[in-house]
Amino acid sequence: GMHVRRLLKRQHKAATTIQAAVRGMHVRRLLKRQHKAATTIQAAVRGMHVRRLLERQHKAATTIQAAVRGMHVRRLLERQHKAATTMQAVVRGWAARKEYLKQHEAVVKLQQHVRAHLACKHMLAEYQNVRRATIKLQAAVRGWCCRQRYITIQRAVQKIQATVHAKNAQKQYRSLWQSAVIIQHRYRAFCQGRIQQRSYHIQRGAIITIQAAWRGYLERQQYLRTRHAASAIQAAWRGYQERCTYQSLRCAAAVIQKHWQARLAGQHQRSLFRGMKAAAVILQKAWRRYVVFRQERQHHAAIRLQAAARGFLVRHRLKRVIACTVIQASFRCFLQRRHYHRTRAAVCCLQAGVRGWLARRMYSQLKLQHRAAVIIQSSYRGFAQRKFLQHWRAEQQRRILHFTAAVYHHLAAIRLQRFYQQYLLRLKAKQQLKALITIQTWVKAWLQRRQFLQLQAAVCKLQAAVRCHQKQRVGAAVVLQSYFRMCLAKKVVIQRKNAVILLQARWRGYVTRKSIKGRRIRAAREKILAAKRAATEDKKLCNMTATALDLLLKYKHLSTILDALRNLEVVTRLSAVCCDQLVQRGAVQVIYTLIQSCNRSLPCQEIIKYSISILLNLAKNPETVTAAVVMAGGVETLISLMAIYREKDEFIFGQTCLLLTLFCNNPAYQKEVLSMPLVTHKLQSLHRLVQRKTQMSRSKQRTSSQEGKKGHPALAHLVDHIKPAWILARDNMLSVPAPLQSIQLVLITLGLQCS
Repeated sequence: GMHVRRLLKRQHKAATTIQAAVRGMHVRRLLKRQHKAATTIQAAVRGMHVRRLLERQHKAATTIQAAVRGMHVRRLLERQHKAATTMQAVVRGWAARKEYLKQHEAVVKLQQHVRAHLACKHMLAEYQNVRRATIKLQAAVRGWCCRQRYITIQRAVQKIQATVHAKNAQKQYRSLWQSAVIIQHRYRAFCQGRIQQRSYHIQRGAIITIQAAWRGYLERQQYLRTRHAASAIQAAWRGYQERCTYQSLRCAAAVIQKHWQARLAGQHQRSLFRGMKAAAVILQKAWRRYVVFRQERQHHAAIRLQAAARGFLVRHRLKRVIACTVIQASFRCFLQRRHYHRTRAAVCCLQAGVRGWLARRMYSQLKLQHRAAVIIQSSYRGFAQRKFLQHWRAEQQRRILHFTAAVYHHLAAIRLQRFYQQYLLRLKAKQQLKALITIQTWVKAWLQRRQFLQLQAAVCKLQAAVRCHQKQRVGAAVVLQSYFRMCLAKKVVIQRKNAVILLQARWRGYVTRKSIKGRRIRAAREKILAAKRAATEDKKLCNMTATALDLLLKYKHLSTILDALRNLEVVTRLSAVCCDQLVQRGAVQVIYTLIQSCNRSLPCQEIIKYSISILLNLAKNPETVTAAVVMAGGVETLISLMAIYREKDEFIFGQTCLLLTLFCNNPAYQKEVLSMPLVTHKLQSLHRLVQRKTQMSRSKQRTSSQEGKKGHPALAHLVDHIKPAWILARDNMLSVPAPLQSIQLVLITLGLQCS
C-alpha cells in the first residue's frame, strides 16, 4: 500500500508539472496574440484619427466658404420673403375668415343635431320606463286573472280526482284484500311443503351416506374374501339387498304420500284462484297446453328411460332400483314446482304490464297539454317582440341618418385644420433638421475621440486582468480537483448507506408481513393487490376527468350526465389538479345551469347532490374557491336551494351551507354578500325556521337549547377544519353537520346576529 501511494504521488506531481507547462505555453501564446491584436488596433486607430483631422480641416474651409455665400443668399431671400409674407398675409386672412364662417355654421348645425339626439334619447328612456310599468301592470292583472281561473279549475279537478281516487282505492283495496287472503293460503301451504321437503332431504342424505359407507365396506370385504367365502358373501349380499329395498320403498311411499297431500291442497287453492282470476286463466291456457304436452313428452321419455334402466338393473341383479324411484319422485316434484312458479310469474307480468300502460297513457296526455301551452305562449311572445323590434329599428335608422350628416360636416372641418397644421410642422421640421445635422457632426467627432481613449484604457486593463485570471485559474483548478474528489467519496459513502438502509427496511417489512397472521389484514392486502391488477388506463383520475368533462359538456341525456357528475365528484374529492382542469374547461357554469334547470324529482335531486358536492370540493381547494360561487347569480342559486331543500333533504341543505361558508370566509366576498340585503334577510329567515323546527322536536329540545347558548364559539373554529379530502389530517371535517349548525355557521362567518 505504501509503494502504491508513493507511485500515485509521483504520478500526481508529474501530471501537475505537465499541466503547468502546457498551461504556461497556452498563456504565452494567448498573450502574443493579444499583443499583436493591440498593436494592429492602435495603428488602425491612429491612421483613422489622422484621416479624420484632415477631413475636419477640409470641412472647416468648405463651411467658411458656404457661410459667406449663404450670407449673401440669405440677405436676398429675406427681402423676397418680406414681400411674399405681406402678400400671403392678406390672402391667408381672407381665406381664414371664410373658413371660420364655414366652421361656425357647421358647429351650429352639429350642436343642433346633438341636442336633438339627446332630447330623443331622454324621451325614449321615459317611454321605455312607462312601457315597462304598463307591461308589468298588465302582466300582474293578467296573472291574477289566470291564477283565479286556475284556482277554480284546480279545485274542481281536485274534487273530481278525490272522488275517482276514492272509488279506485276502494276497488284496489278489495282486490288487494282478496289477493292477500289467497297469498296467505298459498304461503302457508308453501311453508308446510318446505318443512316436509327439508325433512325428506335430511333423511335422504343420511340414507345415502349410510349406503355409501356400507357399499364401500362390502366391496373391500368382497375383494379380500372372494376366493375363500363366495357362498357366505352371496347370502349376506342378498339379505342386504332385500333390506335396502324395503327401506327405500318405505321412504319413497312416505315421500309420495306427503307430496300427494301437498298436491291435493295446492289443487284446492288453485281451483279457488282460477275462479277469482278467470281472465288470467284464459290467457294462460295456451302456455299450460304447451307445458302439459312437454310434461307428457318428458313422462314418456322418463318411462322409456325407466324401462331401459330396469332392464339394465334386472340384468345386473337389481342393483339400482332405489336410485330410479328417488329420481322419479324428485323429477315429478321439480315439474310441479316449476309449473307453479311459472303460473305465478305470468300473473305478475300481466298485472305489471296493465299498470304500466295506464301510467304511460296518463303521462303522455299531460305532456301533450304542457307542450301545447308552451307553444301558444312562445308564439304570442315572439309576435310581440317582432312588432317592437320593427318600430325600434325604424327609429334607430332615422337617428343614424341625422347623426351621420352632422359627423360628416364636423370631420370635413377637422381635416382642413389638420392639413394646415401638417404644413406648418413640415416647415419647422426642415429648419430643425439642418441644425441637428451640424450638431451631430461635432458630437460624433467628440464621441469617437472619447471612445478611442476608453478602448485604449480597456485593452490595458484587459491584459492585466488576463494575467491575474490565469493565476486564479490555476489555483481554482487545484481547489476544484480536491473538492470534486471529496464529493465523489461522499457520494459513494451516501449510496452505500442508502443501499444498506433500503435492504434493512425491506427485510424488516418482509419479517413484519410474515409475522402478521390476522385474516382481515391478509384479506385487505389481497384486495389491494387485486385492485392493482384490475386497474386500467380509463380508471386513472386524469382519464376519468377528461371522459366525464366530455360527457358533461356534449351529451344531454339524464343518465349520462348523472354518471359524469358521479365521476367528477370522485376526482375533485381526491385531486387538486383535476379541480384546476375542471375550472379551466368551464364546467362550473354548466353545473350551475344544471342546478337551475332541475325540478324536485328524485333523479334531479341526485344531480343536485353530486353538483353541490363538486362545488364544495372546488371550494375546499384554495386555488379554485373563487370559481365555485363567483358566477352570475351563484349566491342567489345557493340561497334558493337552501330554501327548497330545508325540510326535504338535510344533506343538500348542509352541503350548500358549507359551500356558502367557505365562499364568505374571504373578506372581499363577505362584503359582496353583505351588500345584498335580500340575501341576508333570507338567511336570517331560514335560521329562524330551522331553529323553530328543532325546538318543536321533543327529543332534541335540550340539545337545541345548548346549541343556542354554547354553540357559537365551537362553530367559529369549524371553518378551519374544512379541508380537502386529500389532506390526511385528524381534524379534517368530512361529515356534514346538522341543519341548525350549518345555518349558524353561515351567519357567524358573515358576522350576522343569530337570534
